[in-house]
Amino acid sequence: VPRVAGSFGAGSAARQALAVARNSLAEVFSSRWFPVVLLACVGLILLWGWNVGESVFDTSTWPVTLLIVEEVLSSRSGPLLPVLIALYAGELVWRERAAGTGPIADAAPVPAGALLAGRFLALVALIAMFQAATMVGGLLIQALQGYTHFELGLYLRVVFGMKLLDYVILAALAMTIHVLVNHKYLGHIFAVVGFLAPPLLRIMGLVRHNLLLYGEDPGWLYSDMNGFGPFAAPFVWFKLYWAAWAAFLLVGAVLFWVRGYEGEIRRRLGQARERFAGRVAAAAGLALVPILVFGGFVYYNTNVLNRAPGEREARQAEYEIRYRKYAGVAQPVIERVELRVEIYPGERAVDVRGSYGLVNRSGAAIDSVHVYLDPEVEARSLSFDRPAEVVLVDEEIGYRIYALDGALEPGDSLRLAFDVGFRQRGFPNADIPTDVVANGTSFNRTKMPIIGYQPVFELSDGEARERLDLPSRPPTSGPDDAAARQHRWQLRDSDLVHVDAIIGTVADQMAITPGLLRRSWTENGRRYFHYVTETPIAFGGTIASARYDVLEDRWDGVALRIFHHPAHDANLGRMVRGMKAALAYLSEQFGPYPYSDLKIVEIPRYGGFGSAHPHAIAFTEDVFFSRVRDGEVDQPFYGTAHEVAHTWWGGLVRGAGVRGAGFLSESIANYSAMMVTEKTYGPEAARRVYEFQMERYFRGRAEFSREVPVLEVEDQPYIAYRR
Repeated sequence: VPRVAGSFGAGSAARQALAVARNSLAEVFSSRWFPVVLLACVGLILLWGWNVGESVFDTSTWPVTLLIVEEVLSSRSGPLLPVLIALYAGELVWRERAAGTGPIADAAPVPAGALLAGRFLALVALIAMFQAATMVGGLLIQALQGYTHFELGLYLRVVFGMKLLDYVILAALAMTIHVLVNHKYLGHIFAVVGFLAPPLLRIMGLVRHNLLLYGEDPGWLYSDMNGFGPFAAPFVWFKLYWAAWAAFLLVGAVLFWVRGYEGEIRRRLGQARERFAGRVAAAAGLALVPILVFGGFVYYNTNVLNRAPGEREARQAEYEIRYRKYAGVAQPVIERVELRVEIYPGERAVDVRGSYGLVNRSGAAIDSVHVYLDPEVEARSLSFDRPAEVVLVDEEIGYRIYALDGALEPGDSLRLAFDVGFRQRGFPNADIPTDVVANGTSFNRTKMPIIGYQPVFELSDGEARERLDLPSRPPTSGPDDAAARQHRWQLRDSDLVHVDAIIGTVADQMAITPGLLRRSWTENGRRYFHYVTETPIAFGGTIASARYDVLEDRWDGVALRIFHHPAHDANLGRMVRGMKAALAYLSEQFGPYPYSDLKIVEIPRYGGFGSAHPHAIAFTEDVFFSRVRDGEVDQPFYGTAHEVAHTWWGGLVRGAGVRGAGFLSESIANYSAMMVTEKTYGPEAARRVYEFQMERYFRGRAEFSREVPVLEVEDQPYIAYRR
């Protein structure tokens, strides 16, 4: 027999790890249960996701790929893969010992690192197979429901990219737990507990930073208009950080890997000390470097460039504590607005220069003007056209007080000129900003100066108020009584105003805001759009910019336009029909439509559903891929009619500034849309609308009672909610 030199280097260890992975997979494949598990993955996805098009938006929706990957493969399948990971991690760790061949296998000249790496690779391969099975389930949901635009690229990015990375990080934790616990069934339990701990700690409010919650990230949302948009970068950086932790955990598992019968804790600790040398120690050091580098980078973005978790609530609380005493102080209101807006979608930046024409309608002299500007917005300049002294500048909260040299008498006016800018710096720990994005920018006047103290910016969350030792309802006395009677969520610093806005954006996008487009032109490689309101309107400052296709039509002299994502053209006919039918019925019954144009603007699906503004309606993407089946409400038609009705209810006819005004306008808009539906489709269709609304009301009453209103502009029939 020839004598050969043994090789126990890194190359041999790698080959041994692959051999261990191959043998482990072969044993798993030989089990009669493995095909059953794969079929179960397909079947459960079909079961859980079959009605995804019926339950997400309270109406029928095509099972588009983004819904399948988000709602089915990511949300509804939540416990499936983690449970399988915990079970198979235990099976792979205990494979030889469960069969009684552990001592023989452990006597082989294979390092502990190769044994663990081989089993981990096998577990990763199994996860990929389970993911493939869930993907097959998603494709079957689409195919069986007649939807064939599968978007395989998006499937691959989510299933074998983002979700696979999530599960591999969990797999490292599961395998480490099984090694450390050294008991197969307790390991299963502890692994599941380890998976559940981060979300539970977050829900309980005990830990809020994703740097401290294993495997967590700020979350993501996909948009046809904007892809993964602002969610991609923070997801990647957090996952790189947690992948480094996963590698570090696996090094720890190598240290405590059990060979033979030596399972006593003291002996294992001794073995760990002996093994912590050479390649193992180097691997631990190499894992620590990216933990520190990526962790430091994430911390810099989340805590230095952006508000740390809890700081936003603390800032809102301080806003209320410091300045609520000014809630009843008389302030001028905006009656004219001039804007010059520059949008830089690629940089996620906006510059706004402009002026407010302010008038004193309070009936009393005003000696100071209070201005609030979001602290995230840079105030380059704020100035009045008459002498005024700055008596307070609170940069942390964004509150400023200007004392006028001469009091502003009732009926008198002044001009506030401003130059402000917003640039997204880095990324936060949660609530990724989506106002300014590469394609589908949509923001409102919260990025502009706001006059006076506004209750809308107070802290609303009951638990947070209790944690910060604030009363559940702010006390009101003296001059605050009048403010307390106002609707808490209304932004009340403007009258009906004339708006003159010039908006610039990149060359391949269109910018849209309420008003009539006077002209558009190209200058220095950028496109500009000049909008002017025909009559005074409620000032919401809503501005959108994206790459749009435009459908044009007319009704009785009114120009109708739908600005939509090029691929979203399935429901355009229903929307145009809804616009025309609503304009005809409402003009006949309640008075003529007051504007010469009506626009529908599509915005990314980052929140909300639809909103009404003078001259314009904003719909999120979800409306554009709704489907209408026999016996169901024509939601694109009905939703369009409802929003058009807000031109009258909440627009021409406005409720008083009291709680319930929004409910009143919504109720009458619903009634009007039902009547439009009856006129167009008949009484049976109107009955379906009524039943749909009643069922949604009773089913969603408790759910919506837990939502927190974010902003309602006075006289504007729209309330934005944060769930």
